[in-house]
Amino acid sequence: MTKNIQLEDTAWLAPVVVEKFNRAVAKRADTETCWLWAGPINNGYGYVHHAGTNRSVLRIAYALGRPEDPLIKGWHVVHISAACRDHCVNPHHLRQVAPGGRSLPLVNAMRAELEKPLTPDEEAYADRVADLIREAAIKMDLSDTTIMRVIAARLRARDLPKRKNTRRLGALKKAV
Repeated sequence: MTKNIQLEDTAWLAPVVVEKFNRAVAKRADTETCWLWAGPINNGYGYVHHAGTNRSVLRIAYALGRPEDPLIKGWHVVHISAACRDHCVNPHHLRQVAPGGRSLPLVNAMRAELEKPLTPDEEAYADRVADLIREAAIKMDLSDTTIMRVIAARLRARDLPKRKNTRRLGALKKAV
């Protein structure tokens, strides 16, 4: 299941951080060319130091250059293409990726799939399984959540078709 997405608070993007960033970037007018980072680098990654903290230049570039697509808390900003230079900070060459490697478009597609209404057969199935979960939880003196985790692990282990399992589990969580 997709976790709730929380936007990152960009209060750290102070004018002094933006100024330090702009001084160390060779920007070009076009969006096709790489903008090379000429500032400090630590472990292969560019950063801006401010108020005792190092901030990733990729996150800064993304936040400044793509305000319509806000940073997501806990997600990584990476280069779209492997052909892009390591120290490129052109925001049009960057994208956000979930810690598990899922990109935002994929998450949006998954969310759209989950929002589709269940068929009558899927609804009946979800109701029956929800009843079984409640019964099992009462008999074993466990919470519904524990039972759901066991079921989810079993479904992943059996590698059943993802679409139906995801929708069923989503319906089960709503029912329980």
